[in-house]
Amino acid sequence: MRRMKIVYFVFTALLILSGCAKKAIIGNCEEGDYENFLHYYPEQCIIDNLKGNGNFEMWRSDMDYSGTFSVFYHTAANSWGMNFYGFFGMLLSTIRIEADSFSIFSPFIDKPIKGLVQNFTIEDYIGIPLDAYSIQLLTTGRVPFDPSLIPAQCMKKNELLEFTHEIDGIKNTITWSPLKKQVEQFTSGRKNKKELLEVAFKDYKNTSRKTLPHTITFTYRGREEAHLKLTYKYIEVK
Repeated sequence: MRRMKIVYFVFTALLILSGCAKKAIIGNCEEGDYENFLHYYPEQCIIDNLKGNGNFEMWRSDMDYSGTFSVFYHTAANSWGMNFYGFFGMLLSTIRIEADSFSIFSPFIDKPIKGLVQNFTIEDYIGIPLDAYSIQLLTTGRVPFDPSLIPAQCMKKNELLEFTHEIDGIKNTITWSPLKKQVEQFTSGRKNKKELLEVAFKDYKNTSRKTLPHTITFTYRGREEAHLKLTYKYIEVK
């Protein structure tokens, strides 16, 4: 029995040393970690004009689409828009936000849907709830946050930092890589409700002196699960 215990101990130790039984190293952030994030990240968010295109994949329980998309964003005009195209370049839908109003057009609906930005909802079309402010930032590779707010929680997991802000019952967490100086993930969810939005950012590339992700994946878990993956082929920013 003693010999078996020794063998078990040695086997476990070898697993740990080889990395097969690694666990995340979790701890509190160090002083200055959030300040360093604020030093580097807000500069990436300053974009006056952006346009781009690429491929998209969208799926949930009742639909599965893929095709191409185009996007534009203008800060001065406070405008953003996306077009989704299917087979043979057929337009599937057009979404526009201009100042305090929005419009959604699709050849599959009787007439365009228009309204005020405060009533904007996109969940019925892509299965993912995004407000008018967040959709402009997240689809162009940035995350919504207020630099004047102090995080309610700051955690360090391996080489990544997680900054959590709680606003009006909504918990937003930004996962930041201090080594790469880029956001890896953004999550948002309401307390005591089984719903969570996860947005992963990958394939960062230099674009007009900006470093932006070229693959953005949205995953929403709520009443049902929905996914949207944007893979940029071209981005131009000014």
